[in-house]
Amino acid sequence: MTANDVKDIKAKATGAICGGDLAYAFVLIRQLSDEAAEWKIASRLDECAMLYRQMLIYKYRKAEDPDREKFIQKLKADLLSLLEDVCEMLNIRYSASYEYVQTRVFALKNADIAAICTSLRTHSPAPDSALFSPEFERTLEELFEYIWLSGKWSDRDAQEIGQLMADGNIPQLVRSMAVSALTLNLLHRYDPQKMAALFPLYATDSREMRARVAIGLLLIVTRHAGIFLSDTDNVRRLTGLIADGDNLTDIEYAYTQIVRTAENKRITDKIMTDIMPEMIKASAKVKQNILEDDDDALNPKWQDMLEDSGIADKLREFSEMQLNGADVYVSTFAPLKSFPFFRHISRWFIPFDRRMTAIAHIFGGGASDVIKILAANPQLCNSDKYSFFLSLAQMPPARLAQMQEGMAEQIRQMKEDEESERWQAGTVTYKLCVRQYVQDLYRFYNLFPQHKDFPSPLVEALDLYKSPVYGLMFHDVEIRRRLCEFFFEKDCYAQAKEMYRALSKETVPDVAFYQKLGFACYKTGEYLDAIEAYSIADTLQPDDLWTLNAIAKNYKLLGDNASYLAYLEKVYAIDGENGKVIFRLADLYMTMGHYADASRLLFKLDYLTPGQPKVLRALVESLVNMQEMDKSMTYLRRLADETKKTGQIERRDLLYMGHLCMRLGHGDDAMRCYYRLYAMTQRDVPAFTEIMTDAKTLSLFSLDSGEISSLVETVVMIPDIGQLTA
Repeated sequence: MTANDVKDIKAKATGAICGGDLAYAFVLIRQLSDEAAEWKIASRLDECAMLYRQMLIYKYRKAEDPDREKFIQKLKADLLSLLEDVCEMLNIRYSASYEYVQTRVFALKNADIAAICTSLRTHSPAPDSALFSPEFERTLEELFEYIWLSGKWSDRDAQEIGQLMADGNIPQLVRSMAVSALTLNLLHRYDPQKMAALFPLYATDSREMRARVAIGLLLIVTRHAGIFLSDTDNVRRLTGLIADGDNLTDIEYAYTQIVRTAENKRITDKIMTDIMPEMIKASAKVKQNILEDDDDALNPKWQDMLEDSGIADKLREFSEMQLNGADVYVSTFAPLKSFPFFRHISRWFIPFDRRMTAIAHIFGGGASDVIKILAANPQLCNSDKYSFFLSLAQMPPARLAQMQEGMAEQIRQMKEDEESERWQAGTVTYKLCVRQYVQDLYRFYNLFPQHKDFPSPLVEALDLYKSPVYGLMFHDVEIRRRLCEFFFEKDCYAQAKEMYRALSKETVPDVAFYQKLGFACYKTGEYLDAIEAYSIADTLQPDDLWTLNAIAKNYKLLGDNASYLAYLEKVYAIDGENGKVIFRLADLYMTMGHYADASRLLFKLDYLTPGQPKVLRALVESLVNMQEMDKSMTYLRRLADETKKTGQIERRDLLYMGHLCMRLGHGDDAMRCYYRLYAMTQRDVPAFTEIMTDAKTLSLFSLDSGEISSLVETVVMIPDIGQLTA
């Protein structure tokens, strides 16, 4: 049996247990038990099977059993626990993933939690210390490993870790890292005892701790929803926690920030492929203009140059994304995660602290305001701050001083930032801690060298709405409505669609509700469902242009031209002077072969906005199909005049002009068009031949294919048209 076999059987068994198919679950777990060949596992499985058989016998005999449902729930919990144990045993034996390799190494160390806690207390820095000792940092890594990789806790483990977490003399970052290690452990394998240890940590005064606990709880209950719901004691703890409205509000905010990570890839792609290239391209032009200016004084035209070049727009766009809470620095700091500092997994979760030995020297000897303000920058998460200051640590002193001088203006703005001031004053907000920790997690699950061995719980959390845990946590329909809107705003349409559908059964939806549901269905390719939602919106608010356009678009995507036409005509009846509407309707008429109707609309559009090549081409197409060749020539000449101004003539323009000249008996003019068309194909003979001899086009102009083929030969063989017309 391989690790992948274990994974597949575990997934099937979990589904069978949660779905109530317990007989199949026993078969699957028996396969794993036989492979493990561990008598304790086999004994537990036999006991569960015996109890279940007895229950089935009582049920078959229709015996009264008022506690049957409780028995089933307990049996499910026992089977899930047994499944976790046997899979863990087999994975430790077979899996080559990073986490199990580290687990095997950890087992060889014979680590002692009491010794680790004693060492932490011994080497903990004084409050006024400027530098952590190497012993403290090493022991911090050992604590992280112990909590992350340990199996079931003994009473001694629980006592030592509990006392450490309650020790006010231990630096706060120790407890914060312990929460992260415990979260990793519980994500790897659910344990009721460890889960119970997480809840009391939310009651701390530390906003950093509360943020980490809230996020940890959300990720854990998402991944282990089935087994968590069978853990009645911890379900009760969660219910008690969210009974406090403030706690529920904080957890809701934490969930929105997890959801926000779904937009990170899109934002990164936009920055790398749109904003940065445009800024680089435009900045070179601005720099050249500035260098060419003879006046040494500040030139007021430079601002105009910035505006005209597009730099200002891109800077504004970047700033707006940042102000809206977008994680804009993922790509910036990704290359800086290769420092040796990040080799140990714990460093991806450590709160930023200037006393870390790798960066402490930067802050020594009266560090400048620039360094201090950068350390307090609320826009950077902990991981990125370490990356930034590790890169500064590589700079020669002269280069570092030059960099600080160049950042004077940015530093002034940072000083005015409210959150930066709070950070420096030691009053950092819970929301900031949440944002930064989620960003730290995103970097770990995407940039850690072995991140592929850690399935991202941030991605899994997007589907929390599918679980009963979602309703348990966010029991207030107003909260679920807000979360649905947030998913929609972040373009998570697959999730938003299902959340809207669920809400429609609990609320009285308005027009906007059904419009958004329809849009979410449209974005996920469910066009019929989109039309259904839009139609309800149209019933609630008839003749709304946005809704009618949306219905029309979905009918178009379905290929239902008759319905598409019906709704486009409704739109046209209301918004008949809108050029886009006119053109869309004309284009549909042409598709359906209604050329007279199309030309009528195109004449109107040409009157409203004369000289548009797109309109003129469509008008020529309609007129040719109506066999009105003289009118077609008039508009073809107008098209030629317009395209001459822009140089944007198309192959089809020349083809139609040539064929029309042939049809009207203007042979030399036709040949001039054909020669230009041949040149436009880069003298590609097969391409030119295919264009010229298209049967449908020749039929449209009533031209003989043999004659046109001869003209193709002529154009190819006689490169100079002058030899023909002389």
